[in-house]
Amino acid sequence: MKKIMILIILFWVQNKTIILSQRCLSYIPSENASKTIHQLVSRNGAIEIPIVFHIVYQAGQDTVSNAKIYSQLEILNNIYGYYNPKNNVSIPEEFRTKGAIPGIHFCLAKTDPFGQITTGINRMKTDVDDIGCRGYDIMKKQSGGIDIWNTKKYLNVFIGSRKQCPFAMSSFPWDIDSLVDGIIIDPKYIGSAPKSYPFHLGYTLVHEIGHYFGLNHLSISKKKDDCTTDDGVTDTPTQSFNYYNCPEYPQYSCDQSSMFMNFMSLVDDGCMQLFTKGQVDRLNAMMLQYRSELISNSCNEVLANDIVVYPLANQSGQWYIHSQNFGEWTGTVQLYDLTGKQITSTSVIHSVGILFPKYSIPMPTGIYFINIRGSKFNITKKIYHLQYEN
Repeated sequence: MKKIMILIILFWVQNKTIILSQRCLSYIPSENASKTIHQLVSRNGAIEIPIVFHIVYQAGQDTVSNAKIYSQLEILNNIYGYYNPKNNVSIPEEFRTKGAIPGIHFCLAKTDPFGQITTGINRMKTDVDDIGCRGYDIMKKQSGGIDIWNTKKYLNVFIGSRKQCPFAMSSFPWDIDSLVDGIIIDPKYIGSAPKSYPFHLGYTLVHEIGHYFGLNHLSISKKKDDCTTDDGVTDTPTQSFNYYNCPEYPQYSCDQSSMFMNFMSLVDDGCMQLFTKGQVDRLNAMMLQYRSELISNSCNEVLANDIVVYPLANQSGQWYIHSQNFGEWTGTVQLYDLTGKQITSTSVIHSVGILFPKYSIPMPTGIYFINIRGSKFNITKKIYHLQYEN
């Protein structure tokens, strides 16, 4: 049985009473999984992730508007795709230099599992109270929720009331169960939500997606003074406990300064400020190791189909890349192995088709990824290479 760790946030308000506020519920990662994956390295280039929001609500409740979803999507794409912590002078310098951009772009799904056009926003009315707090019932139509979409093709985010539970929860990639692999979040914390202060900036989902792609809390210890456990990332300082609210810098744990302003901490939204390079490396490596089919489904479906990759007959490690319908393009092509290591790259200037790489290279049999980027598209093709022997 999976062990569940409920993280309770305790903070003092002005009248000196204690208010209980729950930030995140996540499963404690298995030790073997952490040891296996934390050595893997990241690969460069943005990856596009199709995402679907399943909104389950009761009669009399306000459903989450499309505008709210768009707001959340913009927040995700800013933090995961554009925001550079190294430019944020409010981050202490000792941590600012470790900041990194994950390089992920999220898009609303364009087709459903049956091939029908969709907005990527799915709604269902339910008679079940607090549906988001009843295990995985929200992911099952027969239990009052919505059936989960193919988890190999979509990042499933379920929005439903969690009045008696932490704000949100996520599965980890190494514990994949196709029937319950996704994120559940309370509607109060979707998008920009001033009424949900201090968890009002849409960072709850930023945090949960970190779990979804294999990032842990900075402290996974069960004992306050235990400095022997770690989040599996080398450039995040070891902590024996998690921080809450928005503490003043500096804070110390395990005889070193604590990176409490990390997106994988349990602090207020306004205090979350960075992912590190090590976290990005881990996140990217785990995407490739556990969710490679998800990242191979490009947001730009038409463009993905319009660019074809042909292996050259009797060649070891060389392909012909051709744009079928939109003519010449300029950009870059990069080749990565399954661990995320970049093997080679090339520039494309006003071409319809290119040989890639320019000269064939010896490569072991296995799965590889070719990232093809232009000014208006960024797609990743998953390929299987069979080593040619003379």
